Amino acid sequence: MTIKILNKYKRKTFPFIIKAILLFSFLFLSAEKTYSQTKTLLGIVSDSLNTPLENANVLAKSLTEKPAIKFAIADNKGRFKIELQKGVPYEISVSYIGYKEQIFKLDGISCPENLNFKL
Repeated sequence: MTIKILNKYKRKTFPFIIKAILLFSFLFLSAEKTYSQTKTLLGIVSDSLNTPLENANVLAKSLTEKPAIKFAIADNKGRFKIELQKGVPYEISVSYIGYKEQIFKLDGISCPENLNFKL
Protein backbone atom coordinates (compact mmCIF):
# COMPACT_ATOMS: atom_id res chain seq x y z
CA MET A 1 0.00 0.00 0.00
CA THR A 2 2.74 2.45 0.91
CA ILE A 3 4.64 1.67 -2.29
CA LYS A 4 1.58 2.62 -4.39
CA ILE A 5 1.25 5.92 -2.52
CA LEU A 6 4.95 6.71 -3.00
CA ASN A 7 4.81 5.91 -6.72
CA LYS A 8 1.72 8.08 -7.11
CA TYR A 9 3.45 10.93 -5.25
CA LYS A 10 6.58 10.64 -7.42
CA ARG A 11 4.51 10.82 -10.61
CA LYS A 12 2.86 14.06 -9.48
CA THR A 13 5.97 15.86 -8.21
CA PHE A 14 8.36 14.96 -11.04
CA PRO A 15 6.67 17.19 -13.68
CA PHE A 16 6.45 20.00 -11.13
CA ILE A 17 10.19 19.80 -10.46
CA ILE A 18 10.99 19.85 -14.18
CA LYS A 19 8.73 22.87 -14.72
CA ALA A 20 10.33 24.69 -11.80
CA ILE A 21 13.85 24.03 -13.14
CA LEU A 22 12.87 25.24 -16.60
CA LEU A 23 11.25 28.36 -15.18
CA PHE A 24 14.30 29.30 -13.09
CA SER A 25 16.61 28.60 -16.05
CA PHE A 26 14.53 30.88 -18.27
CA LEU A 27 14.52 33.67 -15.67
CA PHE A 28 18.27 33.42 -15.18
CA LEU A 29 19.01 33.54 -18.92
CA SER A 30 16.64 36.45 -19.54
CA ALA A 31 18.21 38.43 -16.68
CA GLU A 32 21.65 37.78 -18.20
CA LYS A 33 20.47 39.10 -21.56
CA THR A 34 18.97 42.24 -20.01
CA TYR A 35 22.12 42.95 -18.04
CA SER A 36 24.34 42.65 -21.09
CA GLN A 37 22.46 45.47 -22.85
CA THR A 38 23.88 48.11 -20.52
CA LYS A 39 27.34 49.57 -20.16
CA THR A 40 28.79 51.12 -17.01
CA LEU A 41 30.48 54.50 -17.35
CA LEU A 42 32.87 55.30 -14.50
CA GLY A 43 34.87 58.42 -13.90
CA ILE A 44 36.19 61.11 -11.59
CA VAL A 45 35.27 64.79 -11.52
CA SER A 46 38.06 67.10 -10.34
CA ASP A 47 39.20 70.70 -10.64
CA SER A 48 42.35 72.03 -12.31
CA LEU A 49 44.38 71.22 -9.15
CA ASN A 50 43.19 67.56 -9.22
CA THR A 51 41.04 68.11 -6.15
CA PRO A 52 38.00 65.82 -6.35
CA LEU A 53 34.71 67.69 -6.60
CA GLU A 54 32.26 66.15 -4.17
CA ASN A 55 28.58 66.20 -5.21
CA ALA A 56 29.28 67.21 -8.81
CA ASN A 57 26.34 66.55 -11.14
CA VAL A 58 26.79 64.17 -14.06
CA LEU A 59 23.91 63.99 -16.55
CA ALA A 60 23.65 61.63 -19.53
CA LYS A 61 20.99 62.70 -22.04
CA SER A 62 20.08 60.23 -24.76
CA LEU A 63 20.29 61.67 -28.29
CA THR A 64 17.73 59.27 -29.77
CA GLU A 65 14.08 59.78 -30.70
CA LYS A 66 12.97 58.82 -27.19
CA PRO A 67 15.25 60.96 -25.04
CA ALA A 68 15.98 59.64 -21.59
CA ILE A 69 18.08 61.28 -18.91
CA LYS A 70 20.28 59.33 -16.54
CA PHE A 71 22.23 61.03 -13.78
CA ALA A 72 24.74 60.50 -11.05
CA ILE A 73 26.20 62.57 -8.24
CA ALA A 74 29.90 62.29 -7.51
CA ASP A 75 30.87 60.87 -4.13
CA ASN A 76 33.35 62.43 -1.66
CA LYS A 77 36.27 61.34 -3.87
CA GLY A 78 34.71 62.76 -7.04
CA ARG A 79 33.82 59.31 -8.42
CA PHE A 80 30.63 58.64 -10.37
CA LYS A 81 28.98 55.65 -12.00
CA ILE A 82 26.21 55.63 -14.63
CA GLU A 83 24.52 52.67 -16.35
CA LEU A 84 24.00 53.49 -20.04
CA GLN A 85 22.30 51.52 -22.81
CA LYS A 86 24.63 50.01 -25.38
CA GLY A 87 24.38 51.36 -28.91
CA VAL A 88 22.67 54.61 -27.84
CA PRO A 89 24.44 57.98 -28.30
CA TYR A 90 24.56 60.21 -25.21
CA GLU A 91 25.50 63.76 -24.34
CA ILE A 92 27.30 63.78 -20.99
CA SER A 93 27.30 67.07 -19.08
CA VAL A 94 29.17 67.64 -15.84
CA SER A 95 28.52 70.67 -13.65
CA TYR A 96 29.52 72.00 -10.27
CA ILE A 97 28.69 75.29 -8.56
CA GLY A 98 31.25 77.95 -9.47
CA TYR A 99 32.75 75.97 -12.39
CA LYS A 100 32.05 76.02 -16.10
CA GLU A 101 29.94 73.08 -17.30
CA GLN A 102 31.67 70.50 -19.50
CA ILE A 103 29.84 68.60 -22.24
CA PHE A 104 31.08 65.41 -23.90
CA LYS A 105 29.29 63.47 -26.65
CA LEU A 106 29.41 59.69 -26.78
CA ASP A 107 28.44 57.86 -29.91
CA GLY A 108 26.67 54.59 -29.33
CA ILE A 109 29.46 52.54 -30.89
CA SER A 110 32.65 53.30 -28.97
CA CYS A 111 31.76 54.16 -25.39
CA PRO A 112 34.78 54.34 -23.04
CA GLU A 113 34.57 52.60 -19.66
CA ASN A 114 36.33 55.45 -17.83
CA LEU A 115 35.73 59.13 -18.47
CA ASN A 116 37.34 61.70 -16.19
CA PHE A 117 36.40 65.39 -16.16
CA LYS A 118 38.39 68.44 -15.09
CA LEU A 119 36.30 71.53 -14.47
